[in-house]
Amino acid sequence: MFERVEGAEDFLNFINSALDGARRIYALKAAIDLNIFEILKKPSTLDELVEKLNCDRKLLKVFLDALCSLKLLEKQEDLYKCSNLSLNFLTSLSPYSQIETLKNQINSLESWRNLAEIFKRGPVVFKPGEFFRKRIKVLAKSCLLGELQEVLEIVSSLQEFRDARKLLDLGGGHGLYAIAFTTLNKKIEAYVFDLPEVVEEVRFESERVKFIAGDFFKDDIGSGYDIVFSSFNPAGKNAKMIEKIYKSLNCNGLYINRQVFADEPSLLDVEWNLWKFEGIEKGERVYSFSEDLSFEDYLKELEKFFKVEKVVKLKRSTMIISRKVTSSPSSL
Repeated sequence: MFERVEGAEDFLNFINSALDGARRIYALKAAIDLNIFEILKKPSTLDELVEKLNCDRKLLKVFLDALCSLKLLEKQEDLYKCSNLSLNFLTSLSPYSQIETLKNQINSLESWRNLAEIFKRGPVVFKPGEFFRKRIKVLAKSCLLGELQEVLEIVSSLQEFRDARKLLDLGGGHGLYAIAFTTLNKKIEAYVFDLPEVVEEVRFESERVKFIAGDFFKDDIGSGYDIVFSSFNPAGKNAKMIEKIYKSLNCNGLYINRQVFADEPSLLDVEWNLWKFEGIEKGERVYSFSEDLSFEDYLKELEKFFKVEKVVKLKRSTMIISRKVTSSPSSL
């Protein structure tokens, strides 16, 4: 009983790490709920904050000092203020604000508190259009933290992009990729194809960015494109979409597809399956649907219509760049 227990240190490290992660998330939630980062855009003393927030002085001081240790606040003598981190990502007027993204993520975590009950009653059901309509602006904000820039660096380096005149952003929702593409190529016209509810939510006036509302599995996606760009949508791992994308492209046009092909099982797989879309069956793995192919199988199907030019491993995803090399593939 008093001997060392094998695995005890690993177990304690696992528990402490998990608890510390939960503490950080709920500390962040409390700071956002109290509007602390908005208030501390202007340096304030503890007493000024106590008066504004009507909080217990001792508890608030301990909390503010903890936020300083997390680099979310800074303290100079008796003044607290936002750090650059919180100014950039945790204040509402910052172009990179992640407040709504964090609120959405924290709400998702609430499902985990009743995980055993969800296992018994089954996942929550959403209508796809309504689901994405409510979250499309959150997705727009989150892609600004490196994903958009990562994609632009690769795509803008392609001569085919510089020569392109017509581009389709398939499932492009918020339109930020389309805006960026037309900014980098002044002669390109971009079309964003997404569900009607999403298009209605985000549609904006732009001379070279146009929106097409529809279901890309069922509806015509257009033709004459020099580039079809697809990012994180169900079309990108589904064999049925390959021929439709092929036919929409001009000869030698590029299909640029960015997707997550999950390798190892994780808790994200569980979270992915806590909810589902009405009429659409999800896969077991995160960001997957029932008809999705593995990376290897998808490449095999893709190569029936396209020549795969390059596979680029990104930080969170994989980008496949392929070319339409003939107007009459043998498989048609």
